[in-house]
Amino acid sequence: MKLKSAIPTLAALVLSLAVSQADHHEKKPAFDLAGDWKVQAESDDGSRDYTFSFEKRDDKWAGKSEDAEGKERPMDNVKVDGRKAVMETKFEASGETGVLRVTTEANEAGDKFTGKWAIIDSSDEERMSGDIAGEKVFKLDLAGEWDSVAMIGEEEKAS
Repeated sequence: MKLKSAIPTLAALVLSLAVSQADHHEKKPAFDLAGDWKVQAESDDGSRDYTFSFEKRDDKWAGKSEDAEGKERPMDNVKVDGRKAVMETKFEASGETGVLRVTTEANEAGDKFTGKWAIIDSSDEERMSGDIAGEKVFKLDLAGEWDSVAMIGEEEKAS
């Protein structure tokens, strides 16, 4: 008798777990934007290299770009949603104001992104655009204590 009354409860539990797992697999996890990225932007004039740097302070992203000549520009607005990121930098040139908007999507590993850059004028019209791609810079930090093994001839010595 007890087994028969437990079957509907078990069936509901299995069904809720299956729905939960299916929902979990459909969502793409956010990639880690923090750190430095080597970026290449394409335009009619050729390609330009940049370094983008990002950090998260509290729940807000901050970023900056640096061109090949070393000129840095802060990013005024950085948003991440899943694998997508949008970065904006306000500018003024020749008396005109606008926004440089970069829209990207990361690969599955989260170590590369591709997308588009666009110059948007003050009337919200796109004036120029091109492709952009970035790859995360891997920094190896070996500071700290390490257990090591050295091979001397055929003997192994631990330190």
